[in-house]
Amino acid sequence: MLSSMRDNSNSQLLRSKYSDQHSVIMVVLYYHASSMLIQKIVQELQDIPNDKLEELYDLIHYFRLGLGQKCQKQRTPGLLQGKLDDSFFEPLPEEELQRWQ
Repeated sequence: MLSSMRDNSNSQLLRSKYSDQHSVIMVVLYYHASSMLIQKIVQELQDIPNDKLEELYDLIHYFRLGLGQKCQKQRTPGLLQGKLDDSFFEPLPEEELQRWQ
């Protein structure tokens, strides 16, 4: 019985050790892949003309900010809450139309 307890304990120890090593390997591979991807991005950035860098910065910056936001429920076109009176469907006055042009 003591022997089977030791075998079971050794087995758990080996599984734990293997699991820890596997986790470490996965973490190293993840960071290596991330590092390689960052290097590839930097290489691409070096080929972008200076006059386009501000646009690129804005794109990256606002993309990153959007990652932290929750997805909003998409609006269904044509569904308006509340009621509309007949004046909504009347043509706009000429003065109003001129302001839009």
